Amino acid sequence: MAYLAVLGQISGALICYPIGLASDRIFGGRRKPFVYFACAILGGVTFAMIFANTMHDMVILCLIFGAGNGIYLTMETSLAVDTLPEDYDDGPSGGHAQLLGSKSYMHAPFGL
Repeated sequence: MAYLAVLGQISGALICYPIGLASDRIFGGRRKPFVYFACAILGGVTFAMIFANTMHDMVILCLIFGAGNGIYLTMETSLAVDTLPEDYDDGPSGGHAQLLGSKSYMHAPFGL
């Protein structure tokens, strides 16, 4: 079980950065279509797991599930950061606790 969980996490980690770039650069910052797509993947794979008979089937499904989860979590975080006001101050970080998510932060490295 741990093997399948690790595979899913690796799959999600590998997909999150390219999906974020695609959302920003190709689709002009649109996030909702990716959320809907990710939910369809997660629901479909969860249903397909009912019919998995072998470990090979579960490995494939867990890789796809992890990718769907990576897409969802990337878009969820991006949506949250996109809705923050520009002058949002979250304390000692100077308004940049979201790391690379803040628009002003992306123009200057390390918030400088």
